[in-house]
Amino acid sequence: MTEMIRTPGQSNVLPGAVRAGNLILTSGTIGTSVFATLRNDERIPFEQQAAEALAEVIRHVEDAGGTTDTILRIEAFLASKDYYPAWNAEFQKVWPVPGPARSVAVVELANPAILIELHAVAVAAE
Repeated sequence: MTEMIRTPGQSNVLPGAVRAGNLILTSGTIGTSVFATLRNDERIPFEQQAAEALAEVIRHVEDAGGTTDTILRIEAFLASKDYYPAWNAEFQKVWPVPGPARSVAVVELANPAILIELHAVAVAAE
């Protein structure tokens, strides 16, 4: 049986990433500062949330043995289509061209304070 490795996540009930063999899957990841605002009316700007969420998803991949170069796919869930240009700019800071496969969906997220959530698929670095 393949060994399952779980890395610490953003909450006690979610792993940051799960690794089975060389395959790494992250849990949904949001910006770190958003957690402090989930129970009040403060809103973190989208650009900050996007940068933090991307840094966190990369950290989860690295904790599981991958790197930015071994991320195969990033899925972004945005609270509004108006955030796409800012998300694209943040993505291109890490991966100018080419980068991992990616997709974007506009969805209603679990809390109105959350403007972006990311998921990643990666492989462990050799």
